[in-house]
Amino acid sequence: MSSDILAPSNIPCLIPSLLTVITCPWLFFRFAQNGWRRVGFSMIFVLTLSDFLYSATVLATIFHPYVDMSRYYHLSFYFCSNFSIYWASAIAFLVYKTLKSKDSPNIKNLFIKTLLIALTISIVSVIL
Repeated sequence: MSSDILAPSNIPCLIPSLLTVITCPWLFFRFAQNGWRRVGFSMIFVLTLSDFLYSATVLATIFHPYVDMSRYYHLSFYFCSNFSIYWASAIAFLVYKTLKSKDSPNIKNLFIKTLLIALTISIVSVIL
């Protein structure tokens, strides 16, 4: 392990990214056991997956700084970070719609539409 990895500038990204990458596989296993077919589990599963991918990209940057130069890295880093942020906002929107609605909205269709919108916005923001 290089001494640069533990540089003070890396610590704020290293610790949360490492914890996320370590705990997310356990969460994936738990979601699989509890059946992620329910919309609430699906929303959290997508958020966990996006955070896992973003944290893995951050760790790749810290442990392999040369990867930072590749186009693939830039696309994956910005897509994962954007999607993670957009999806957290989308969950807030979905919860708000569910709580505010007097009649029962079709949450599964709303989930799919919101997921597609978040993916589209993430892709467009990376391309631009």
